[in-house]
Amino acid sequence: MDFREILGTSNKRRLRLIELMYYSREGLPSERILNELECSLPILLNDISLINELQDNFIVEKVKGLYRVKLKDDVSIGKLYSEALTTAPEFQIMEQLLFESCDNISELSSLLFLSTSNIQRYLKKIEPSLNKAGILLLYRPLRLEGKESVIRHFFYRY
Repeated sequence: MDFREILGTSNKRRLRLIELMYYSREGLPSERILNELECSLPILLNDISLINELQDNFIVEKVKGLYRVKLKDDVSIGKLYSEALTTAPEFQIMEQLLFESCDNISELSSLLFLSTSNIQRYLKKIEPSLNKAGILLLYRPLRLEGKESVIRHFFYRY
């Protein structure tokens, strides 16, 4: 299962930006980044400032017209992914579903500080991806159901 399909457009774009900058450490001009991400300059600048605010292992700077990245020595792309995804509501919901920490949508919304309508919207978005993997999303109580081996593999991939 590709977990990216449950992410929203903004989070997918930020992950793509992190990948671009990580693999192009010599620097990239803004035109190339804008073409790759298919976004406008204000959105790019907003994403860069958000990425720079959320963690300190990966800092994007503009030097002589090129956007470059400053990395700490022991940082891998996996660590950058995990730091970027910890703030994504879709992944926070998935984590709560995997640990079965909430019995209903109201508890989940209180725990994650999201409205119940947003939780419902995210769950409806996540559900088709789970169904493709052979996992059912049950609402009463709120949990995942399916073959144990499939859910274990799902948890491992998560």
